[in-house]
Parts: sequence; C-alpha cells; structure tokens
Amino acid sequence: MDRYTEIRSFTLVAEKGSFAAAAVVEGVTPVVMGRRLDALEGRLGVRLMHRSTRGLTLTDLGEQFLEQCRQLLRDFDVAESSVSEGRNVVRGHLVVSAPAAFGRRHVAPHAPAFKAKYPELRLSFNLTDSVVDLVREGYDMAIRIGEVTDPNYVPVRLFPNRRVVCGT
Repeated sequence: MDRYTEIRSFTLVAEKGSFAAAAVVEGVTPVVMGRRLDALEGRLGVRLMHRSTRGLTLTDLGEQFLEQCRQLLRDFDVAESSVSEGRNVVRGHLVVSAPAAFGRRHVAPHAPAFKAKYPELRLSFNLTDSVVDLVREGYDMAIRIGEVTDPNYVPVRLFPNRRVVCGT
C-alpha cells in the first residue's frame, strides 16, 4: 500500500471520527480503512488512534502527526494543481514562416488577437518568399501556398486558393 493512501486515510478517519464515515467518502469498506490505518501504524511503529466501541480518539502522537499530514496533503494538492493548471496554459516561443505578401495581409492582422488569447506565448514571424529549411532554421510551422513536396512535412489545408491568370 502506498504511503499517500495511508496518510490520506488516516487524516480522513481522524476528521470524520469513524472508519465508517471515512469509508463512505473513500468508496471502500470500513475494514479497508482499518487495514490502512493498521498498516500506517505498523510502518511507523506507533499508535496514532485509540479505538473503542464508543469511538476513536487520537493519541498525542496522532494529534501531532495529523497536523503534519494535513499540511502534507495541502502541499501535495497545491503541487498537483499547479502542474495540471500549467498543462492547460500555452506558453513558449512559436516561430512561424509565411510568404511575405500573404503573411502581411492574412496572418499578421490576426497576431494581436492570438497574442491576447495566449499571453504567455511569444510569437515570431518570418515573412519571406524564400525557401526556408524549417528544421534547420528552427521554425515551428510554416504557411505555404501550393503543394507540399517534402514527405516529412504534414500538410494541413487551411482554405482553398483559387488562382486566375488574366491577360490584356
């Protein structure tokens, strides 16, 4: 059994005042909660709770340990939520290449809204009609007009581009 489960179970039993009430919260039986507490006390080599038919009371060591466990569980929750919140935040540096005229007309005007939506993301554009090596030059993505000839790139069609040649 892992130490986190033992500590969480001990804290829950102490706060609820009974194995049965703590077991309901955990979705297990009171016997399972009792075994978890027994395992914790056995591992620590101390008695944390006095058990009787009238109820549960914490020993002096149990009181001290409970406060430390509460702090530990709070710290664990903070650490876990800071990572999971960070998972949903887009951050870093996005380097984009696009053809010059197309980039100025269709890409750059959307940059302020994109930046407002993802404030922790740094955005860099290279608007050029030259052929660039995306990997060697460190681009994260490129917008190109035409067919993709390199089989290592994964093209995504943004929209159709109809061209018309006119002469007079």
